[in-house]
Amino acid sequence: MNKYVCARCRLQVLSNWSPPTPRTRLTASICTNQHNQRGLITGRLLHTKQSQRAAVSTAASYEPPSPTADVLTSSKSGLQYEDPLNGTPFIRDHLRAWMTDFRQNEEAERADTIPERGRIYKLPDSLFVNQLEPEYESEQVEDDLADFNAMVEGNARNQMEPGDLCQLKPPHARRQLAVFIGQAGLQLLYLLTNGRYCQIRPAMQDSITIPAFASQEEVAAVREQLPKQHILRDASSEMPVIGDFLGELPTKARDKGLPVVQRLQEFDREVLEFRRLHTEFLDSLYERLAEEDRFVRIPFEHFVQNLLGPKASQISDAGRMAIFLMAQRNPTKILLWQLGRNLNLHVLLGPKEMVRRFSSVVEWAREYQETAALASKGRDVRGLLQENPVSKFINKARKIILASRKLRSPTTIGCLGPSQQNAEDQGKVVARSSGEEFTESDRSILDFIHDTYIRQPGSKSMTKHHAIASLILRAIGAYPKMALEDNIGRLLLQELGAMPPWAEAADDDVTFPIPGRRGAHQVTEKLAEAEKLAKELGFGRGAQKLPLSDSMAHLRKDLGSMEVFVIDKLGTDVFDDGISFEPSTERPGCHWVHVHVAHPSAFIGKDTIFGQLAKAQGSSWYTTKVSYPMLPAAVGQSMSLAPGAAALTTSTLLDANGDVVDIKLQPTTIHNIIHLQPEAVDNLLGQPERDMAVLIVGSDPSISVREPAEAQQQALHAAAPYKSKLEQCLNVLRSRQRRRNEEQVETIDYLLEERKGTCKVSSLDAHQPSRLHESLHYIGDPTIKLQAPKRPPRGRWSEFTEVQSIVSQSMILAGESFGKWFQDRELPAIYAGSQTDPAFPISKLNAAGWSDPIIAPKAVERAEPVRHVSMAVPQYIRSTSPLRRFGDLLAQWNADAYLRAEAEGLIKAGQPPPAGFRLPYEKPEINDYIKNDSWITKAGRSLDQDSYAHWAFQALFRAFHFKEAQLPEIWDAQVRSDLPSSATIANLTEMTGTLYPFCHKVRFMRSAEQWEKKAKRGQFLPVRIDMVDATNGCVYVMAVGSPSDEMTQADDKEGSAVYLGRARQQAIEQAEREEARSRRQAALVTASAA
Repeated sequence: MNKYVCARCRLQVLSNWSPPTPRTRLTASICTNQHNQRGLITGRLLHTKQSQRAAVSTAASYEPPSPTADVLTSSKSGLQYEDPLNGTPFIRDHLRAWMTDFRQNEEAERADTIPERGRIYKLPDSLFVNQLEPEYESEQVEDDLADFNAMVEGNARNQMEPGDLCQLKPPHARRQLAVFIGQAGLQLLYLLTNGRYCQIRPAMQDSITIPAFASQEEVAAVREQLPKQHILRDASSEMPVIGDFLGELPTKARDKGLPVVQRLQEFDREVLEFRRLHTEFLDSLYERLAEEDRFVRIPFEHFVQNLLGPKASQISDAGRMAIFLMAQRNPTKILLWQLGRNLNLHVLLGPKEMVRRFSSVVEWAREYQETAALASKGRDVRGLLQENPVSKFINKARKIILASRKLRSPTTIGCLGPSQQNAEDQGKVVARSSGEEFTESDRSILDFIHDTYIRQPGSKSMTKHHAIASLILRAIGAYPKMALEDNIGRLLLQELGAMPPWAEAADDDVTFPIPGRRGAHQVTEKLAEAEKLAKELGFGRGAQKLPLSDSMAHLRKDLGSMEVFVIDKLGTDVFDDGISFEPSTERPGCHWVHVHVAHPSAFIGKDTIFGQLAKAQGSSWYTTKVSYPMLPAAVGQSMSLAPGAAALTTSTLLDANGDVVDIKLQPTTIHNIIHLQPEAVDNLLGQPERDMAVLIVGSDPSISVREPAEAQQQALHAAAPYKSKLEQCLNVLRSRQRRRNEEQVETIDYLLEERKGTCKVSSLDAHQPSRLHESLHYIGDPTIKLQAPKRPPRGRWSEFTEVQSIVSQSMILAGESFGKWFQDRELPAIYAGSQTDPAFPISKLNAAGWSDPIIAPKAVERAEPVRHVSMAVPQYIRSTSPLRRFGDLLAQWNADAYLRAEAEGLIKAGQPPPAGFRLPYEKPEINDYIKNDSWITKAGRSLDQDSYAHWAFQALFRAFHFKEAQLPEIWDAQVRSDLPSSATIANLTEMTGTLYPFCHKVRFMRSAEQWEKKAKRGQFLPVRIDMVDATNGCVYVMAVGSPSDEMTQADDKEGSAVYLGRARQQAIEQAEREEARSRRQAALVTASAA
């Protein structure tokens, strides 16, 4: 059997090559270089994220092409890319020449790290792609950052009940069937098919569940013999961490659990038997349901129903498990995925056309390998290479990469650095064609690489596509000594101009219903149809009335001159809600709080194209760059609150103690709209103003440090006349908040802190699905502004609720009262609630300190009332944003139907609907939506947070590594949690945290003094930034001092802490001096005139 010979060693042999004799053989014994494709950071491991994808072994998957077959000639003065069969890889020689020049100028650049425009164009050697660094040998590392979000933001929530069956991957064992036994502190207990048990931390569920496989009595008997608390293990140099465990059952538990284990093994045999009897059916799952040119996203239960039709209800549990296991086998065709926690398993089927094209790419790659093998034997393969699509793509990629590196430098973290040339026209970003066009075969390869490395959701396991994509990356030769993992696939597409250097992850998702994205064809089509209809009806033409009939017109009450305060940020164009406040004329000492909400349900039905679009999209979505309204923009704006607008008003009568005396829900017409800005209202009502930290990179002058003082004064002046009424309203709302707490047996009051920042980015082109097939390079970089409190607000839950704004308080009251109105009439809707984990009741949560790990209350949704322990209300329905959230619109449809029936005498006032009365959305339909589609809303809530995090890392990456802003040397980092690691990484601890003030996620490096070893969870460490990994979203820091309970590095001076580039700072100072000079001159002119 021939052994693998690496490309570098083959190059050494073939440089003095002569025709082989029968006895001459190229073997692995020649291979003296032990290549390890790793990135370095000053002698330490750089790539801390190395998933299983990074373990692609080209030795096992293909014979690499001979240097005589796929490399280009190169010289320091110029590159010859016409002849692909001559010399060494030109990219390597280019980088070697670049490194020589770089080192010659290194000292000069160190002397002037911040040039005139506030930027340097080269990073330290360790961050740039560089083949001349020494090789680093280490074991391959698992994906340590895979669960970072869960560990920092809160532990995953288990949704299984004791006795449920699933498939599980225990630590250090194969996947197998398991029965959920219960919870031990922060860990979950499972009984395995092999008779052992495991105790692991919660994670995303990636299996179907067979409920009640074991009885509660059987589970309780085993649970009694197992640990009651989570397992802690000591880390080498930091805090004790929670460790997963796999072990033998205690003797008593083994005896008690034997019947369950035997049934597990029998169930396993039933699954195998089902597969044997239905092989042809199981092999055709993909062909039965996949579409030709569209992704198909479907819940797993619907997947089974569509496969089996009416017989779906007859299939056994073993049959369902067999279908699940078969669907897992080829993630290129069928991908099982779950987005978020407590969500059902979904199935994603790729388009048949895409699968065929990817099969072609695999075949081209195999032909390329065979050609390389022929070349290694001295055959002339010039003609074969000229015809091979992979070879053509490789040659074209090298040309484009050369052009790209004249503009931007690649980095080993898998992203491009800032532009070396600036578009000085007011900080704009200019896109320029690379001069190359992609052919159909090129586009197939681009799609193949994107689908393999970048597309979300992606395969969790290695496939043959990873080996092929790795082959292409390695053959291009642009990334020597680097693990060819996801990051490098992204870097390749950026250098090819197929992706912007700052592309967000949402652009790569094929499941989330954002119009215009791949996989969102249903929403895209419905939006186009809805926009067409809106245009035909005359929406957005300044019409005085809506071009649709009002189904609630006969019930609508005109509120006359009642003042309606609409409190929204400047620039808002859709106004969902407003507040009114007035004393009761019938009950002295009581006051009405009216919350007026836009009333779209009165004009559009659930079956109209507008209703279908709202359900398909789920909500309006927001990122830093762009927003995606749930309804067409013209429709949403026309139905917003405005003088003469229709509204649905929730009115709550409160007494002086905060008790609810009466609740009314009625259609209304409002006229006296008063627009106010939230910052001005908070200022007017004495809300504490926080000192902010501001970081700006880039040169767009439209993004300023702070809002002009004149605009702030105007907003404050507009709110001033209503100060007294707003103060009275806020006091009544706070009385209600205190009364809620008094009504509870036990109230949530645990420690928490607010980690929140805002981001603004200069205008960028919207994402286009065809962008992947274009080759565009960018001159200039977007201007990014981050803003966050200098010190994060910390305290107990009650302290936060006491200072909630008038808008927040009124919206909570509206949801409480709306829910109560529905509950009294037994009407179904999407009731929102929150429940404590059984292991962490309210008393335990409230007693926990900053260093104690907890499981916070989890959000739940039901079609019937459910308690909301966080808000201290027995029922709650989100009802104040029907133009932005589908659940709110659904509730309005049911409320309208009830009110119309009540007015017609079909329902007695205040009574539940009679049997046979049909609501637009009945309870089973709502339950089905919650089960299968509510994931859209839940996932969408993090869209804005993820967008902020993306741009926050982009900003810090440019500011720290490229000196685009003057940053402090020492920062505050709060220790959050431990992070599991299967291998010891040099100088990297298992501790994670948050870097303040802009809330970047961090990993702690080991310090010589071992400061981090003394830290407890929740404490702060003064740290120095070591590296910013903008691709994986992580900052590597090293402690430089002892831990403390409070931040020690935050600027204590009053006012904002501003971090800018030198040029922008000088420009601001110059503008302030000119403004002061103008004021002095104006004062002199005024004095002279006097």
